[in-house]
Amino acid sequence: MIKQFADIASRFPTNQLKTNLDSAQIAVQVYTSPKPNKGIQGIGVSVGADTPVILTIAGSKQIKTGEIENISLAELVSAKRQNVSIKFKNTGNYHYKVHAISSLKDEKGDVLATDSPEVKGSIIPTATRQIKFSLIPKSELTPGTYTVGVNVTLEDGTMLESKATEFAIKT
Repeated sequence: MIKQFADIASRFPTNQLKTNLDSAQIAVQVYTSPKPNKGIQGIGVSVGADTPVILTIAGSKQIKTGEIENISLAELVSAKRQNVSIKFKNTGNYHYKVHAISSLKDEKGDVLATDSPEVKGSIIPTATRQIKFSLIPKSELTPGTYTVGVNVTLEDGTMLESKATEFAIKT
C-alpha cells in the first residue's frame, strides 16, 4: 500500500498541488484486509491507521508566522496563582514547533513569576494550538495592578508574537 501511494504521488503534477499556502496536509490510509477462505465462514479482522503527511511544494518560500489570537486568565484572579491560557495560530505556510514563555510583572515591571510549558508537536498552517501557563509568585500578591505577558518564538528564538494583558488584585 505505501509503495502504491509513493508511485501515485510521484506521478501527481506539482502544479496541481499548488495551493494558496504552498503546502498541503493529506492523510494516508494504511490498512490490512482479510482474505476470504473458500468454504470457510468466519470473522475477518482489518486493521488500519490514518497517517498525516505534510507536503511542501518544491521551490516555494517557507513563511513561518503566527499570532496570539487570545490571552486570558483561565480562572478567577487569585493572589497566589495566575492560570493563563492563549490560543496561538500558525498564519504561515509551513509547519513549525514553538517555544512559549509567560511572565507575571508588578506595576514597577519586576518579574514575579514565569512559566514555559513544553509545547509538543508541530503546528501546521492555519491550525490553532491552546497553550496553558501556571504563574505562581514566590509570595502572595498585594492589592494593585499586574501584567501577564506571553512571548511565542520559533525553536531558534525568532519572535513570532508577543502579547500582554493586565489584571487587578483588590483588597
